Amino acid sequence: MYLDTESAFQHSIRLSQTSARIVMAPSGGAFRTIVGHGSIRATSVFPSVKAGYSMPCEAQHERMHVRICEADPRIVDYQHQPHRLEIMLSNRSKPLVYFPDAIRQRDDGSIEVVETKQTQDQFERSSRYVDKLDYAEQVYATLGWRFLRLSQDKDLEVQPLWPNARMISRRNKRRATTADRLRFQEAADREGGTLPFGKAAEVLAADGSYEPCDAVTLLHRLIVGRTAFIDLTRRIEIDSPVKLITDPGPPSMLRSLPELFGSDIGFDELEMELS
Repeated sequence: MYLDTESAFQHSIRLSQTSARIVMAPSGGAFRTIVGHGSIRATSVFPSVKAGYSMPCEAQHERMHVRICEADPRIVDYQHQPHRLEIMLSNRSKPLVYFPDAIRQRDDGSIEVVETKQTQDQFERSSRYVDKLDYAEQVYATLGWRFLRLSQDKDLEVQPLWPNARMISRRNKRRATTADRLRFQEAADREGGTLPFGKAAEVLAADGSYEPCDAVTLLHRLIVGRTAFIDLTRRIEIDSPVKLITDPGPPSMLRSLPELFGSDIGFDELEMELS
């Protein structure tokens, strides 16, 4: 469900003697790099073209997820380490604290909160951890957000998704001009909205402004910038279809969440029973 009004956060959540809150960075950027468990956490960073700032990452599976979000035209926007979720349970003196790895918005407007691990087994490392993720999933569900558990071995490092995402996220640094976008759009319109990958690169290089390798890099940039669509779950070849994106979907709302709702979103009651 696309959340476009503050009323989405006003649903009463009913759970016996239980409440929860989400705390975000006022800037709408990464939260955990600002403060996490009382200290600054050392991270690597990925310079995101799509999001417009560098994404913090703490592990290989997080970096892989960042690159997939960057390259996948179905993802409108994303943030890593976006907030802190605190769940107050009646049988605990301190809140149950959870830091999701990422939040992302899809082109249909839906919001997904993501937890990543190296292996699927790590999601079940202890009953306490399983319960924490289950509680988090149900809190996010009250906002209409999906909660995904993605592992490197089962979901991220898979063929051909990962090689495609790695290639596109690494080779997209050539800035696309308005003329570049119009040239691709006009060529795609002439062909019914879709061009083979090789033909799309030829179109971008047709006037001699770019070498063939630079034209491919430029096409990657159009994919990251969501002017062009390609299916990352299929092997990219010279005849792979590249579609013109005519409906970009709803604009991103991720970085405007603190402005719209404040950096501290509280839930006085939970509407659903957390088992």
